Amino acid sequence: LYFLPPHGAGDQMYAGRIASLLSITPFLRNSREEYVIMSDCHVVGNIDYELLLQAHIDSGAEITIGYQRREAPPISDALTLQVARDGRVNDIRLGYCHEGCECDFGLGLYVMRKDLLMSLTSEAASRNQMSFERDVLQRHVDTLRIYGYEVPEYTAVICSLNSYFQANMDLLDPGVRAALF
Repeated sequence: LYFLPPHGAGDQMYAGRIASLLSITPFLRNSREEYVIMSDCHVVGNIDYELLLQAHIDSGAEITIGYQRREAPPISDALTLQVARDGRVNDIRLGYCHEGCECDFGLGLYVMRKDLLMSLTSEAASRNQMSFERDVLQRHVDTLRIYGYEVPEYTAVICSLNSYFQANMDLLDPGVRAALF
């Protein structure tokens, strides 16, 4: 397990996930691992990555997106999915789920082969496209086998002071505490 910084070398500011991935290309190239699991740091949970990876392999997906079905967090560019019965993602939207509505929203959790990630990242960067969600996932929803994996574990998306407060309040529930820890 490696924690990699979300920025480029030196004092470069964060310019998008593609720029961050480009900055770690030497690390990826030298890694002997076949698969990459990317996970955003604002999602708190005790997610079983072995089950996630096995579901990815079993589905034959090229990319797997971890998601949950519930009210989307108040993020202006929240990733919402249209997932078919077989798990295939048919549509990807950014900021589409309205407050108070339940939808399948992405947790910033992605699984794919390392070589595919490097290829998609390089292609997007060559077109000056820096948003992984918009410029890779949305762009390739019809050309790549993108599947969803409904994360069964408790997760909290920390995207505001209110969501931070709510996640802490959730910890007062013994069931949530046991699920998280």
